[in-house]
Amino acid sequence: MWSEVFSHPWHPTEDFTHLLPENPPEYRDVFSEYAREIGTLMNRLLSLISQGLGLDEDCLLKRLDGVTGLQVIKDGKWVPVDPVPGAFVINLGDQIQVMSNGRYKSVHHRAVTNKWLPRVSVAMFYAPNDETVIGPIEDLIDEEHPPIYRSYKFKEFMEEFYRQEGNRRRVKEAFEM
Repeated sequence: MWSEVFSHPWHPTEDFTHLLPENPPEYRDVFSEYAREIGTLMNRLLSLISQGLGLDEDCLLKRLDGVTGLQVIKDGKWVPVDPVPGAFVINLGDQIQVMSNGRYKSVHHRAVTNKWLPRVSVAMFYAPNDETVIGPIEDLIDEEHPPIYRSYKFKEFMEEFYRQEGNRRRVKEAFEM
């Protein structure tokens, strides 16, 4: 399966607006507001997951030091964002499973398409920087819960992700102990 994608970066503390398209004229303002809200949502979710694991509320946020980016995909071709309502999916991915030492499980991402209606995906990615070390959080490891995964840099994860292209990806399994 192939796709063409419109994408650009965004970060909650750095100004990337000069990288955004100038047309349509309101795009920069609308996207900036959307990105701020998504950033707030992600911070809240990471806080709740941290607390659910019995950790400080900012534990995962500090460890991920995330950057975000937007991608718009329509049936393999980029299109302007269409305001048609759709499903809302939050995919926190394999890193949460690894850092939680398997207490939270990631799921295989699936999308349903059909031959009658086009599908537009607007994905906002929240990922660590390349040098961020991902591994089981020490406070979640003890004699009853030994580490399931080895620590790795996020760039290693992405290299493995692209290496498995064309297959049913099982990236986190490559880092199992």
